Amino acid sequence: MGITSFLFEKAFNEAYTKLREGLKREDINLKVSKHELEHSFQNLSKKIQSWCQNLEGISFENSKDVKNTYIDLEYYVTARYNHFANQGTNEKLIDTIFSQTDKHLAIVGEAGMGKTTSMKMITYKCITEENYLSDYTCPLVVLCRKINNTDVKCKYVVTEYLQEELGILVRHNKDIFKDFKVESAKIRHEIWDYIDALKCLLIVDGFDELPILQQSVVYQELNEISQYLQKSKLIITSRTSNFDFSPSNIHVFEIAPFKPSQILEFSEKWLGQEKGSLFYIEIMNSAFNDVAGQPLILSYLAGLYSINNRIPEIPKNLYRDVIEILFMRWDKVRGGIHRESKYANFDYIDKLSFLSHLAYKLLCRNLVYFNRLNLVTAYDDIKKFYPNLPQNSPEEVVNEIRDHSGIILVCGYDLYQFSHKSIQEYLAGFYIANYNPLDDDIKNELAHMPLESAMATVLTRNTSNLFIDIINLTKSQKQEQKKYIEIYLDRIVQQKTVFNPTEKLGYYVLKLWNDHFIEDKISNNKLFLGLYKLSGIKESILLFNDRFKADHGVISESYIKSNPNAIVSIFARSIADTVNYQSPIKVPLYLIKNWKYVKVNFKDID
Repeated sequence: MGITSFLFEKAFNEAYTKLREGLKREDINLKVSKHELEHSFQNLSKKIQSWCQNLEGISFENSKDVKNTYIDLEYYVTARYNHFANQGTNEKLIDTIFSQTDKHLAIVGEAGMGKTTSMKMITYKCITEENYLSDYTCPLVVLCRKINNTDVKCKYVVTEYLQEELGILVRHNKDIFKDFKVESAKIRHEIWDYIDALKCLLIVDGFDELPILQQSVVYQELNEISQYLQKSKLIITSRTSNFDFSPSNIHVFEIAPFKPSQILEFSEKWLGQEKGSLFYIEIMNSAFNDVAGQPLILSYLAGLYSINNRIPEIPKNLYRDVIEILFMRWDKVRGGIHRESKYANFDYIDKLSFLSHLAYKLLCRNLVYFNRLNLVTAYDDIKKFYPNLPQNSPEEVVNEIRDHSGIILVCGYDLYQFSHKSIQEYLAGFYIANYNPLDDDIKNELAHMPLESAMATVLTRNTSNLFIDIINLTKSQKQEQKKYIEIYLDRIVQQKTVFNPTEKLGYYVLKLWNDHFIEDKISNNKLFLGLYKLSGIKESILLFNDRFKADHGVISESYIKSNPNAIVSIFARSIADTVNYQSPIKVPLYLIKNWKYVKVNFKDID
């Protein structure tokens, strides 16, 4: 493969002819020459080659490249939300997944499971291996994090992005001042025909990084594209909780966690055989043994181990320790150089506070990549809180933090990013967790930020109160409420959040079931059960137990065992100093079978 190959040249010539003639039939003029169009593709190809060669994430010592560190993942042939029982895995995702189906592909998985890294490896092999996926001539990559068009009225943001990157400029022949956009079906279909004629792999990476309100719209666009492409292959990646669609023309696969043998292989590749083996033993005997199957988490742990010869004792401290290492030891790793800050009293704590605030403000606008203008806008919003910093030089401040820590990276001309989106999410969550109480402005922003809200819930000292606040955020936004709740709870469960038990939390957990899960599909019930098993949740429900009205009749243990999914309506007294419990709540018996007593009327059983 590659842009220099004969197959690509032939495909490009055919694609160009088809584009020019198709536009001509619609009385639309292609404003660029064949040479200019090919030059645009060459420039895009160079950016794609640069993107695919290095791992996303944090390296404490030497940089890591995809070729020498990638471990092919295992995968489920259906997504988790379609699993009805324990399902076996298939080996070698990137080598075998294309043989599993003739449909287009969606690769889903939790945060840090290797979705983007797998796409980088596929892209790298496409470019460097002549016989890899010989039915296709070249990779085209769309990074959703770079799509900053948050106008929900625009229904074709991916096509618009591709039109710009591919340099397809058009104009109506009868009106030289009128440029057509992809909202016109005439232009849109010609662009899709052009891409299809190129016989490319169209990779749309990071669907979950689009704003929630935009995701369903973009999904409809991608579904249209999938129906249109016959010679090219569409591949979408997303976090599982954001991609719960059932497309007819797209086969959804889910990445499986590393097995112990893969964890060992990864450890030895990153740390060397001797140190990697010791690291593996420590991981498997630690509190991280059930999350070490996530490649990103494993890479962070390996980075910390390479510096400290130990790993954090508490999982939720992982990101804190990573950032602390990057801030305080970056220069030491790079040769013991000590650099003083240009700004008085701008120490580690100040930098952490500033970066958390900056990460939050950027994510409020769904910016993972950000340029100078984005930076200036965010800096203007927060600079008043940092009087020791220059008030008109945001680049100087960010450049210093980048030079000192490596948390912010330069990834192109006038383009920055945090070293990984998970770090940006952690920092934003840290800011939210320390913002108490939540005012109306921040509540409005959090109503569109489920991942950051979840991280804040993990980090705050009063998990129960923040959980209740977050659950109540989207009450007036029914359309996105269900999706928000699913994404938020999924991250809460992944992080094994510990709650401080309160009666009020018990009420809201049961009400959450009543409002969102009681009539929903099996996958969501499983998600709720994940929440139910977290520390402090059962205890909170037990505290709420004492508020039930004592109706006649007691449900026996034998009835509960034989009817675990029966639904019971429960009522509680009002308590002025907590919350009004007047409304009945419906709950399944299996959630309340361990209560000290359950007194309900049999007529309340549905």
